[in-house]
Amino acid sequence: MSLSPQDIDGKYEIRSETSDGGPYLINGDGVTEVRDGRTYRKDKNGFIWESVFKVSGKDKVALESTLDPSLADEDLFIKDNKNNLTRQKVTYKGDLIARQENGRLTLRGEIKHGIVTTRITMVKLPPGSATQAVKPIQLLAQLTWLSSALENKVVRAAKPLLLTPGAVIHLADEDVSSGSDRYSFEVVAVSETEAILKQRPDRKNIVNKNGFASGDMVVVSKAKPATVGPNVPGGGPVWTLSL
Repeated sequence: MSLSPQDIDGKYEIRSETSDGGPYLINGDGVTEVRDGRTYRKDKNGFIWESVFKVSGKDKVALESTLDPSLADEDLFIKDNKNNLTRQKVTYKGDLIARQENGRLTLRGEIKHGIVTTRITMVKLPPGSATQAVKPIQLLAQLTWLSSALENKVVRAAKPLLLTPGAVIHLADEDVSSGSDRYSFEVVAVSETEAILKQRPDRKNIVNKNGFASGDMVVVSKAKPATVGPNVPGGGPVWTLSL
């Protein structure tokens, strides 16, 4: 079948299972959205997948996925291409075969990194299906300025922001902004209980790396707020993000 980049965009039911030489174990199951050839999702371990899809042939789609374990629980690791445990990002590459199955576009294939192989099946959802509906959710962003004395805190009131897929949000204290409190994020995935934010340059084309020793993602859930900033005594501004 012939494919265009626009054909790939849309929402999919996705299933992934991984093997490092032994039996395949399911590590992801749910719904993901491809927008402009890119998708983000969090698997059951808390690892963030950022995937890029490109048409590479009549019925082939090249897939490159970067797996980021840095936001998962500290006792969870992935394997690098030398089979060593790591908390750093790992990139997988592979090809998916496109087929029409029961009237729906289906992508199947494998991606490999070292001895790790992940099988992926993606079934496109029909436009307008109930599963596709994503309601905007409200994010509360509260800024705390930490001085050299822990007990001395200046707190800015929580600022409500509406999150929808593809939206860009900017965080800054307009009264006393020094640059260290400025962050910009793209909303790359939203569900009823969780949002995934990817850091991007702010309005001055600056990427603030305070609080980002590795990775560029933030996951905010109703169960677990996220903090952004150098959260240490005397470290300055810290944003607390909650749903």
